[in-house]
Amino acid sequence: MSKKTVLLLLGPLVAAMSVTACSGGDTPVLAPAPSSSTPPSPGPSVVPTGEAGIPRGGAIDPATVDPGDPDQVADAVVTTMETVDTRIDKHPMDASRRAAPWLSVQYLDQVSEPVPGGGGAQWLELEKHDGYTTTTVSDATEMGQPEDTATEAFRARATLTEQLGAGGWTGEPTQYVYYVYLIRDSATDPWVVNAVAVG
Repeated sequence: MSKKTVLLLLGPLVAAMSVTACSGGDTPVLAPAPSSSTPPSPGPSVVPTGEAGIPRGGAIDPATVDPGDPDQVADAVVTTMETVDTRIDKHPMDASRRAAPWLSVQYLDQVSEPVPGGGGAQWLELEKHDGYTTTTVSDATEMGQPEDTATEAFRARATLTEQLGAGGWTGEPTQYVYYVYLIRDSATDPWVVNAVAVG
C-alpha cells in the first residue's frame, strides 16, 4: 500500500497521535475553494473495488487473532494493508478493505469510500508485472509512546515489503513505519483500529 494512499485517509485523531509518536512533519496546506465564477475541473475517474479472494502473499485468518490483544490486532491490520495482489485488487486500497474485521466502523467507512486515481507509480509497476507483495512486520515502538488506557492504545510497526511478479520479477523492497491508533468501548470489548498514519 502506498504511503500517499494511507495519508489521505487520516483524521484529526491521527494528527494528535503523529505528534506524540514521531517528531517533525510538515503542516498540510489546503487549496482554496474555487470561486463561484470558476467551474471546478472534472475529477479523476473512480477505480472500481477489487474482487473477493485470498492474495498470493497470504492472508491472516481472523480466528487466529486475539481481539483483546492490541498488539495482535495492530499486526493483523498492518500486515493486511501491506499485502496486495494485482490479480484481485484494482487499487492498493483494496488491501485496507480486507482489514475490515479489525477496523472501527468509522475507519472502515473511510477506507470503503470510492478511490480516484490509478494507485501511483509503484502500483502501476506491480500491475505491469502481474505482481503481488509479501511483508514482514516488526515492533517499532519508540520511547515516549503514550501508555495504554482501558479504551485507547497506540502501536508502531515497521514493515519490509517485497514485490514479486511473473517470470521471477522482483521490484524494489519498501520500508515504512505504521502508527496505529486502537480503540474499544470498554475494557471487555475487542480492540479495533480507528486510524493509521505512515511514516
